[in-house]
Amino acid sequence: MTEPAPRDAPLTYPGKQLGAAVLVLQGKAHPVSAPEALGAIRGRTPVVVAGSNGSMAQLRHKAASHGLALDFPVLPARTHGWAGAFAPVLSQFGYIPSTFVKVAGASWRTVVLFLDDAQLDAMDATEGGYARIPLPDDAVTVTGATDAGIGAASSNPVHAYQFGAGEHLRLGLDVPTLPMSQSELFGLLASTRETAGHFTGNAGDIAARARVDESWRTTVTTDLKLLATAP
Repeated sequence: MTEPAPRDAPLTYPGKQLGAAVLVLQGKAHPVSAPEALGAIRGRTPVVVAGSNGSMAQLRHKAASHGLALDFPVLPARTHGWAGAFAPVLSQFGYIPSTFVKVAGASWRTVVLFLDDAQLDAMDATEGGYARIPLPDDAVTVTGATDAGIGAASSNPVHAYQFGAGEHLRLGLDVPTLPMSQSELFGLLASTRETAGHFTGNAGDIAARARVDESWRTTVTTDLKLLATAP
């Protein structure tokens, strides 16, 4: 059975994640060695993943909406002093998405996508409310990529998508709070004073309402921002 994209099945967010070196060809991930993946990065921009951009199902959805071929290399990576967290927004797709934020002392496992210019433009277009930012050279270690021409010092910095000015939900938890399922997150928000009235009830019903009720979604987002912590 085909894995659903989180944009179609919001409670599956962030979706099944890529975690190894692969070459994505015609929308399918083929395991390769790190050197094989590195051989295909020339002229591409490295983008570190938090959330559903690490899901092949979500990437297929985004590529299809822009009429693009889904062909690019992926390498595993670890971020240092940066990590994924939840953004203070309820999206039009019915989930609370992820963002990259500064986290002192964090060491976080993820992957880096290497996108061509058209793919990067399409990714930018799907990241409403986010800014694509270059990360410092010491923020990301890409597996097998030593001296491979990746990083700000080589004029090809690793980029990340950050919501707003770096705001994120803390809820009394240590960041990174991922991976926490949407159902778990909704349950936590149901016990939080500022948002309890929005998240009491069935998680599927909450996600479904967010997809069709823009006014309510805006109200929920306003209250989520009361729980946001800036960097």
